[in-house]
Amino acid sequence: MNIVEYRLVPDTELVMLLKKGDQLAYSEIYKRFFGILQAFVYKRLRDEDEAKDILQELFTDVWLKREDLEIPALSPYLYRAVRNKMVNRMVHREVEERYMQSIANMMEHDSIMTDHLIREKELAARIEKEVNLLPKRVREVFLRSRQANKTYQEISDELNLTKQSVRTYAKIGLKILRERFKY
Repeated sequence: MNIVEYRLVPDTELVMLLKKGDQLAYSEIYKRFFGILQAFVYKRLRDEDEAKDILQELFTDVWLKREDLEIPALSPYLYRAVRNKMVNRMVHREVEERYMQSIANMMEHDSIMTDHLIREKELAARIEKEVNLLPKRVREVFLRSRQANKTYQEISDELNLTKQSVRTYAKIGLKILRERFKY
């Protein structure tokens, strides 16, 4: 059969020839359906490049899977296949968008957390600096009370001070720090 005669071959016979690996039958199917399928896809997607990509994928699949294809009617088969490819493409795009959004959200969250951790470290350094500037006895009581979580009685025993003196030094330390951290 020559190239001109393929234009006259019915779809069902073209499918049988395609299944046998006839490249001219494949070319004829491509010529018959590419334009109309492209219009069909473009009408729905409004993206010419994407329409061509989908059709390229469709016709590549038709050729690669030609031996296993069960095609009772060529036109409905191609329309259904191209519609499925469009749906898959849209679902894939939606998944990509959600993934990109989750990455953006994660990066924003990480940025906020990093900023928070930096501020926390800066505040801790400032507190440490201010505590170190407290008078000696006040600093000793404050550190044992706040950092070592010792009771006033335990501090009193360690420093040989009265419990009331420990309480007074702790209050003085807090008062000084509150004053220094006012904005």
